[in-house]
Amino acid sequence: MDLPPVWLVVHCGAVACLGRAFSMGLTFDALPQRVIAAVLWAFAVVLTGAALFELARKRTTVHPHHAPRRLVTTGVFRYSRNPIYLADVLVLTGVVLWCDAVLSLPLLAVFVWVLIRRFIIPEEARLAQSFPDDWPNYTTKTRRWV
Repeated sequence: MDLPPVWLVVHCGAVACLGRAFSMGLTFDALPQRVIAAVLWAFAVVLTGAALFELARKRTTVHPHHAPRRLVTTGVFRYSRNPIYLADVLVLTGVVLWCDAVLSLPLLAVFVWVLIRRFIIPEEARLAQSFPDDWPNYTTKTRRWV
């Protein structure tokens, strides 16, 4: 199952394990850290919900390996070409904070790299092929992340 949620769960598990195994006293004050994590998660839920709503409204796929029927440039897609992947990164960042897993921060970079290589680049190639007139204009107006 080569899907972003699977990769997210694997990375969240790795962060939690590293947080427990190697905290080594590199802790922050737990309450503010957990509040920030909760805020990140709440924002991720809203961002994902808004993106899914827009994809459903335009009647195109959310599946990263399927060909899109429409290029969605409205809603949250006006601000980010990849709002769901951005939400995934926010979720993982929240897990790092919640688990006090400072030493697992490099996993965040690994996760972003996986998203770009396995999902974003192939999706962008499909979008460029499916929408050759609209895709270049969209990419000049809207950033990949934020």
